[in-house]
Amino acid sequence: RRGWLGRLPFEQRLSPTPNAADDLLMVHANPVDVLQTIQPTAALQMEKTGFVFEDTTDAILRPLLENVTASVLAFGHVHFPNVRQWEGLTLANISSVNIPLDGDPRAKYGLLTCVRSGGWTIALQYVAYDREAEVAALNTAAFPGWEGVAQRLAA
Repeated sequence: RRGWLGRLPFEQRLSPTPNAADDLLMVHANPVDVLQTIQPTAALQMEKTGFVFEDTTDAILRPLLENVTASVLAFGHVHFPNVRQWEGLTLANISSVNIPLDGDPRAKYGLLTCVRSGGWTIALQYVAYDREAEVAALNTAAFPGWEGVAQRLAA
């Protein structure tokens, strides 16, 4: 893990009850590492973008998720918000506030709330933001790979 991401804790856990199966587990990309992605379903990718860039099959998900004890796994990394179920675990891709990859130019984030009756509610939020100002900031910062990010934002 490099850069600022490497300085953050690998995971965060919220435990509303003594039962770990009720927890919210938060990671960057998945519970194993920061690089392997958990993509939206192929059907959702096709619906939102018109193509499938990668399908995260059960064979890919199993080694990433088989040891997770939680009610909800919240993650990002792929900048494509979605919520789905996988073998009793709710997968909440809360997306990113920038660099949208789902065909919708707005910033996205997830709002997860523990409810008194047990479980979690998940609301994906969409907010317009000034992409031109972000492209200008990227041009100023000029971090490695910034040109590709700026191109995606300008599209």
